[in-house]
Amino acid sequence: MLVAYKPYSLLDLESHPLGVLPETPWSMEYIEDSQAGDYAEQGWVIVTMDEYLSLITSLSPLNSKSMALAAIKSGTIVLTPEQEQVIKDWYYTLNDQPVKTTSDVAKDKDGIPITVAKVTGTDDRTVVQSTPRPRGTYTYFTGAGDNPADPTSTGGTSNITDLIGHHLVGAPISEVVYADFNAITNQTFINEGYIQWKDALNDCLSLEIVPRVTPWSAGTNTNFIIYGGYLILPAAGNGNITVNEAEMKLVECTPNEFGVFVAGYWNATFNPVTKVFENITPAPLGDGKFNLFGAEARLGRFGNRVSILGSGAQRIATNDMTQIGHNVRIKIIATTRGADHEWWWNFTPSTFRKKTC
Repeated sequence: MLVAYKPYSLLDLESHPLGVLPETPWSMEYIEDSQAGDYAEQGWVIVTMDEYLSLITSLSPLNSKSMALAAIKSGTIVLTPEQEQVIKDWYYTLNDQPVKTTSDVAKDKDGIPITVAKVTGTDDRTVVQSTPRPRGTYTYFTGAGDNPADPTSTGGTSNITDLIGHHLVGAPISEVVYADFNAITNQTFINEGYIQWKDALNDCLSLEIVPRVTPWSAGTNTNFIIYGGYLILPAAGNGNITVNEAEMKLVECTPNEFGVFVAGYWNATFNPVTKVFENITPAPLGDGKFNLFGAEARLGRFGNRVSILGSGAQRIATNDMTQIGHNVRIKIIATTRGADHEWWWNFTPSTFRKKTC
């Protein structure tokens, strides 16, 4: 008498309702010696009764992880790598031991299999750490933008572009501050931010994402046309505006959380040596990597008329992040409410960037 067993697949195991799990991670049948060949061809593992009893005894959930590993790797029982992983996954789970997931169970956004490890403190409570920071980037707090005159620079701006505001009596009721981000060689994501203010009287701040604007002039029979009052699209010699290539502000298209890109109507190659875009060509089907904007348009908003009162500080907390493309800028609108009065504010965004300097 022999024993034939076949490990369940992970999908088989997951199909069992909670609390009704099989006693062993494989199906088993007693077979005659003459049946061994047929069962082996179908992927069953053939062992003697003594070998099978030794296996299930050593792999008892009451035993330690080390005993289970020793039994699996013993010379008397030969398992394929796939069968071995199924058994280890199953019994590690029963023994509350670290589990290394297989590639078809969980992957990160880059398609790399995730290793899940149970880490506990001295009180045996599970320690969990979570971060939205993409791999290969660093946390970067900044009170100012980048220098748009040098597309490869990070920071390096003057205090004119600092994210601070000081409203004086008699100044415009709404005041705007911009911060540019050079992302063409420095992938950039915005995570959250911190606001401070002083002597506010229910004044408000709005935080928006807008593109840099490409200047243009009226023309006839050109290769450019304005669409919707703000988007510059390619035209086939029947355009109505003129654009100087040296003044183009190519706004990079970035993917959303599902990896989907917005339509882009221009392509170009960035030369990191000359620090200029070259080979600018139209993409009339919308499958390009860049867009041109002839007027400012709101691409996104992080805060809408956030009211502030007195003097204080606030963290705008979130576990989310948004990728910021090249030639995209933060726009902060500070609005004074009620009787005109003097007040102050500043904003510090938390970002993730491939380069911090």
